[in-house]
Amino acid sequence: MPSYQKATVSAYLASASVPPASAFNSTNRAYPDVAALGMGVPMYVDGQLVVAGGTSAAAPEFSGLVSLINDRRLLANKPPLGFINPR
Repeated sequence: MPSYQKATVSAYLASASVPPASAFNSTNRAYPDVAALGMGVPMYVDGQLVVAGGTSAAAPEFSGLVSLINDRRLLANKPPLGFINPR
């Protein structure tokens, strides 16, 4: 777990909304850095429309979102987000 996440993870683990201990590894980050829709995502593969899922669908979806955010920031004369995890 990166040092910048320790306080947040500790607070999360102390909250009442933590899932059962069997659902995650509390010695690591304890929760995902980001989340994106990973099932039933329409996409084109070799020119054919397919519906897929998993990280192969969610990762490009999230990176596209970050690209759109960076585009808006650059148009507003602000720097790109850079390393997102601490944010």
